Amino acid sequence: MTLRVQAAPESHYGWIAAKADLALSPGFRALEALDHEGAIVGMVGYDGWTKSAVSMHVALEHPMALRRLIRPAFGIAFYEFGKEVVVANVLSTNERSLRLVQKLGFREVYRGKDWIDRGVDLVLHEMRRRECRWLGEKN
Repeated sequence: MTLRVQAAPESHYGWIAAKADLALSPGFRALEALDHEGAIVGMVGYDGWTKSAVSMHVALEHPMALRRLIRPAFGIAFYEFGKEVVVANVLSTNERSLRLVQKLGFREVYRGKDWIDRGVDLVLHEMRRRECRWLGEKN
C-alpha cells in the first residue's frame, strides 16, 4: 500500500474526532495519511498546547498508516512545534490504545482514578524528546 502523508486540512478534522472520540479544540492541528485514492487511512492530531508540551491523538484505519505517520508525527511535535514533551491521554478501558502508546515508547506518569466514570480511569502518558526513538539523527 502506497500512502501519502501531509498536513490535514481543517475539513478533514472530523475524521479523527469521530474515530478517537475527540472534542476538537481551537488550535487543533493534524497530519494525515491518504491512500492512492485520497481516502484517509490514518491521522495524528495535536492539541492541549502548553509552552513545553502538546497532546497527541492517533486514529488508524490501516496499520501501514502508523508506519508512515510515526516519524513525521514526532518530528513535527518536537522540532516544528518545538515541544519537549508529547502527552497521550488514554482511557483505562481502551486496551488497544494503551498497548499502542506503550509500544511507541510513552510511559505512564499518572492515573486519574474514576476520572471518566466509575471504574474508568484517565491514564496520562508522556514521551520526552530525549527519549524518543522515532526522531533519528536529530535526537
